Amino acid sequence: MLKTLKLREAHEDDAIQITNLHKRVIREVHAHSYPIDRIETWAQSISVLTTRERLKKDHFLVEVKEKHDIIGFVHFDDSGKIFQIYIEPLWSGKGVGSSLLKETERLLIEKRIAKAIIISSENSVPFFKHRGYTIYKKMHLHMTKIPVFEMRKKLLN
Repeated sequence: MLKTLKLREAHEDDAIQITNLHKRVIREVHAHSYPIDRIETWAQSISVLTTRERLKKDHFLVEVKEKHDIIGFVHFDDSGKIFQIYIEPLWSGKGVGSSLLKETERLLIEKRIAKAIIISSENSVPFFKHRGYTIYKKMHLHMTKIPVFEMRKKLLN
C-alpha cells in the first residue's frame, strides 16, 4: 500500500491541507480520550497562518497519495525536537507514521543530532515506545491542560 505514496518535504502551499489534517485528527482521534471542550480549544488554536510560519522556520515532511492529498505529516526542527506527527485516521496502522518518523530520524542523524525529543499525547505513547522512545516526563498542554508526555530516543552513541 505504501508503494502508491510519496514522501517529500512540505511546501508553503501545503499549509491548508496540513492544517485541516491536523484539526481533523485532533477531533476524530483524540476525542475518545479527552473532554470535547479541551479538544475544541486545541483544534481552534491551529491556523493556516501558524502552519505557514512554522513551514518557513522548521522542517515538515508529508506523505502524499496519488492526487496530491496529504495523508500524514511530521513537523520537526534542527535541534531534534519533533513537534507533531499526524496521520489521516483511515491510514492509521498502515506504516505512514513509521515511514515519516524513520525519515525524520534519518535526517536528524545526518545532521549529527544525538537524540530525538517528541511531545506525545497519551494515545500515541505506545506507537513511540514501540519505536524505541522512552517517557522522560509528563506535562500538560498549556492551553488545554491535556496530559502529554515528553519522550526521548538516543539517535547517536
